[in-house]
Amino acid sequence: MEPMDFKRTPPICNFSELRRQMFALFESRNYSAHAINTYRKTANLLENFIEKHGVTFYNCEVGKAFLAECKRYRGNYQGTKPRQTDIIQTMIRHLDSILNGVEFKKISHLKYICPDIFKGELEQYLKFQLDSGKKEVTVTKIKSGLAQFFIILENMGVYSLSEITPQKIYTAMTDFSSPIVFELNVPPFLQYLYTKGIVKVDYSDLIPSTRNQTLVPTVYEKDEIESLLSAINRTQMKGKRNYSMLLLAARLGIRVSDIVNLTFDNIDFKRKMIEFVQVKTELPIKLPLLDEIEFAIKDYLTVRPKDTNHNQIFLRCRAPYFPICSTTIFSAMQTYLKIAKINTKGKKHGAHSLRSSLASALVSENVPYSVTQKILGHNDSDSIKHYVRLDTEHLRECALVVPNPTGEFAELLGMKGVRS
Repeated sequence: MEPMDFKRTPPICNFSELRRQMFALFESRNYSAHAINTYRKTANLLENFIEKHGVTFYNCEVGKAFLAECKRYRGNYQGTKPRQTDIIQTMIRHLDSILNGVEFKKISHLKYICPDIFKGELEQYLKFQLDSGKKEVTVTKIKSGLAQFFIILENMGVYSLSEITPQKIYTAMTDFSSPIVFELNVPPFLQYLYTKGIVKVDYSDLIPSTRNQTLVPTVYEKDEIESLLSAINRTQMKGKRNYSMLLLAARLGIRVSDIVNLTFDNIDFKRKMIEFVQVKTELPIKLPLLDEIEFAIKDYLTVRPKDTNHNQIFLRCRAPYFPICSTTIFSAMQTYLKIAKINTKGKKHGAHSLRSSLASALVSENVPYSVTQKILGHNDSDSIKHYVRLDTEHLRECALVVPNPTGEFAELLGMKGVRS
């Protein structure tokens, strides 16, 4: 490879000094030893890149060139794993922030960034979804899912959507991070391309369904939920945080999307109320701040990181102290179900099952539908009927007496009956 001729475009800095400042910053922010070690390996790759091109300084141009070379190898640069491309990109942003004397800011939570060649088509499709009535939060998820699809297409040498073929779609499906994310986002987009005449065939029909429809929501018994909560070690920050979050789901049925977005403005300790606008329905809801929930949250706040400007209540337990995401709650639920040795065979095991368990318990205890609907924040009364199927005891009261068989049916069964 021919050495690149980098211009000494300011600001510039000796790379060794810039590297020293970056790791000093990581240590001051209490980054874990694992994170620092990962960044150190990544910095070594950059140092080798700089030496190979015969320069000793670093500027933004050098950082961009290094990142571009890593992407050329599709994340497999000098033995690195595909995910390390994200780490390289984050490290470059850290170096550039120090170089320019500005504070490092976390970029969009989107894991995948759409390649430039597909940005126009993506924006048009997202506008189409918004105009069709999709909510902003849903469109954001669509954007992330399709960005991953476009990255895979670009890596396969597809630079126009008209070049999509069944084989390309199959390859993208096998390379996707999640089959469900692929199924939720790609088929509707392929159908959109067909209706707009961009492709001549509706390829959405080629994609098989990977989801099994669950007719009855998952419910855990009261003693199982108590065992789950008791399994949480509340002597450390992580346990105090996780206990508070799962308690909100179990006692009040708050959705995971609302728990992660809960802020100090949403809780009134004096009035003992929790008020917020639900992410899913965009409807306001007001819930009582139960004593055990108040105690749990206050207990967590005694150890919650103080040196942060985030208004969200629940944060990561390690620096950088960003607000948590839904996967944090999912992982916590998985962990404590295992510790409590609760049988999850044939059941869903996300925190949403705590919400459905609460709904089932309310229906079973003869709480009026209107009250249950208000507690859960449903905007459709039919949503509550979804949980009636779980109320076995009350369903038995509705059972009809089966009459004795008569006529030919009785003869067929070898029974004596009355011929009609």
